[in-house]
Amino acid sequence: MTVTKACRLYIGLTQQELADRAGIHTHLVCDIEKAPSAPSGSGYKLVADYLGLSYDTVLRDDFATIPESFFNRWPTPEYTPAPTEAHKRIGREGEEFILQQEQERVAARYPTLVKLIMPLFKMSGKFGYDILSFDDAARPVCIEVKTSIHYSTANGLSLTAKELRVAQNCTAAGENYVLCSLTSWGKPSQRRRDIPFAQLMSNYEMEHTGVRFRKKSRETVCVSGITYNRKRKGLNQTQLAALIGTQQGAICLYESGKRTPSLNVLLRLSAVLEVTIDELIRTYEVGQDE
Repeated sequence: MTVTKACRLYIGLTQQELADRAGIHTHLVCDIEKAPSAPSGSGYKLVADYLGLSYDTVLRDDFATIPESFFNRWPTPEYTPAPTEAHKRIGREGEEFILQQEQERVAARYPTLVKLIMPLFKMSGKFGYDILSFDDAARPVCIEVKTSIHYSTANGLSLTAKELRVAQNCTAAGENYVLCSLTSWGKPSQRRRDIPFAQLMSNYEMEHTGVRFRKKSRETVCVSGITYNRKRKGLNQTQLAALIGTQQGAICLYESGKRTPSLNVLLRLSAVLEVTIDELIRTYEVGQDE
């Protein structure tokens, strides 16, 4: 992601529209957005002038030097309304949460650059990731947010076909594509994990569908159904013990397999954790760092 491309997306122009307005050929805009390295006639200057950037900012591809005047010149992008469907609401809430975290982090080092953090999930079109943010060196980071109410990603991490293709292209071009996993959304045990796509490819196995990744078996451990479902509900052992009328030590023994819960205990656990007894007595495979 270059300065030229990021600023073009912020304004909401296609490559053809930017070329037409800057008075150059579209192929030159394409070349500039790939990897600006040396001037080509007056093309770079014309693009910089139209965008309201300095020649050096475009040529050196330096995000940290984007001036305040750029944002004064161009209005805030138009955003699409929030989804009303219940199944999409959790995803939007997670995206908004990560957007706020990224804005706060970047603002601490680059107060102007924070304005270029783009909530692509609010913009029309499918980009293959949700947020364009920046790392501590002011280089772009493409963030795809996945939000789940469950406490682990034992069932795998999924990407759509387009997200997978964009992630592969970004990685091949040396760009930073990150899968941001939010688990236990809205619970005390809520957790954010950022997984660079290159790490995803090395630590996870891609299933034949091409869009789901499961952690390699050597990195998984088995936990009891009580442990798994307690964490899924965002409870610690003490809290669960209080809810079913027992001691924390008893929960610890049940989860470690050193004591077998009675039927009455299983019934209380089933009611509190909102799962079947079958789900309580089975074991689950989860990643060691989940």
